[in-house]
Amino acid sequence: MKHWFKRPNKRTMIILVVSLSVIPLVMILFWAMGIIFTYTGSIPVGFYRIVANSETMQRGDIISFCLPDKVAEMGLKRGYLRHGACANGSEELIKQVVAVPGDTVTLAHHQIHVNGVTMGMDYFAPTHVMDKDRLLVYRFIQNGTYHARGYWVYGFGNPRYSWDSRYYGGVPKKNVRHRLVSLWLF
Repeated sequence: MKHWFKRPNKRTMIILVVSLSVIPLVMILFWAMGIIFTYTGSIPVGFYRIVANSETMQRGDIISFCLPDKVAEMGLKRGYLRHGACANGSEELIKQVVAVPGDTVTLAHHQIHVNGVTMGMDYFAPTHVMDKDRLLVYRFIQNGTYHARGYWVYGFGNPRYSWDSRYYGGVPKKNVRHRLVSLWLF
């Protein structure tokens, strides 16, 4: 009988077993140090450190958060979210803060304007009418001007397909889990 592969020698097997044993240990060490790896399309792929103080969030910060219950329920139902560790059963999301409580946010068809067009920041933010299942994308808010009562988040990694504040508005402070700082991006 002809064999399709060569049986590895003892040395190769030991190297393989030791290598595969190290990976979980490194993951546990990273977790203990507050370091996570993320590959979401909302932010650049890479390693991030969890910062304990989320009291001082500002524009440009990257945060992890749980969506409000009604938003999470719709996201799970439509397949925009996976199941996860949030109290409402949805996954924790990671996005960039573009507006903080007290800011003025204007949603237009392809833009988010924060604190006015001339003095503030503009973000490329097209909204979709149909989702991947050819259903109307459910929006909890419509285009217009809002006084931010939470943290408005934006998926700057892939803004064309991010389900972020342009569809559901600001995230309440109580839903923010962590602030993240990038360590090593790919």
